[in-house]
Amino acid sequence: MLVVAQKVYRPRIGLAIALGLAIGLVGSLMALKVITPPPNYVANPHPRYEYEDDTPPSESREDSARILLQQANAAVERRDFLSADRLYGHCIELADLGECHRGLAGVLFLARDPSARAHYDKYAAATP
Repeated sequence: MLVVAQKVYRPRIGLAIALGLAIGLVGSLMALKVITPPPNYVANPHPRYEYEDDTPPSESREDSARILLQQANAAVERRDFLSADRLYGHCIELADLGECHRGLAGVLFLARDPSARAHYDKYAAATP
């Protein structure tokens, strides 16, 4: 009579322990993220870019700022947020358009920059 040995399945205790530790670690990290305040929180931030001139911008400066605004919006569509930040900033320094403040506020909000609120407030003040 021939006896064939069969493999006996034995659960691996080490794998179960490692899996349990990983789940516990992920859960504790999630709880820590919920408890900690957002980074760089400032109650009353200042805008990153400002229009320095005391006189209203000329028509040619406004036209140039609108071109920069279009380029910045295109950069946002490409998800090139660093270029969009720079272009919106130039737009604000050139003609202080409300749309530039709104776009920059969105980009800064995505980057969790506290000055996003200051730019959104400038947009809200400029919009009737």
